[in-house]
Amino acid sequence: MLKLKFLNSSDKVRRFLFIINIFSGLVACYLGTINQFPDADHYIQLGKCLLEGDFTSWQEFKGIYNETLRTPGYPIFLLILSFVSNSVWLIYLVQFLVYILTILVVEKIILVLFKKLKYVNWFYFLLIFNIQIPYYSGLVSAECLTILFVAIYLYILVRKEELIVKDWMWAAIVAGIAFQLRPAFLLFPFCATAYFFLFKGRKPSALLHSVFF
Repeated sequence: MLKLKFLNSSDKVRRFLFIINIFSGLVACYLGTINQFPDADHYIQLGKCLLEGDFTSWQEFKGIYNETLRTPGYPIFLLILSFVSNSVWLIYLVQFLVYILTILVVEKIILVLFKKLKYVNWFYFLLIFNIQIPYYSGLVSAECLTILFVAIYLYILVRKEELIVKDWMWAAIVAGIAFQLRPAFLLFPFCATAYFFLFKGRKPSALLHSVFF
């Protein structure tokens, strides 16, 4: 059995593994940039058209860009970036920074749940070999941003033993953003509400979460 006792050691190991993840993430991000996401052009075009409203979901309108808004929040993100630059490399850069922020949020979640630094070290060690998440940062797709907001949502729910109304409100706002980025996230907040309602005895506050969402 492989023994990696160094993962149980100090904060220096955590910082070292974090830096390695930055480099491995950059490699994965670059691999993503050379493999264009199939819907990339549609997202970019939607981002450009949103400002003028020059798009439609109906095929019958001629001369207007037609596309379904399957991920309505992501084109808005591209629109905001377009005010800085129209270069696709700006999208990759910002999304890679989003990836870094995501793993820092996950680190906080691990510390809240397990209280020990060794679990954070194990997380960073295993993440070195998982290139899928940083790979998304090199694609014009909503996955990278969605993962960040899902992580923030989970952090809000676990960071305190007793959540107050403000916490539930922020959780609902973050869940709403994640839903706009990836509508498949829709059921997750309601599942969280059911969990807190049925198993944690937080019935009024759990219901407020769904109301805010």
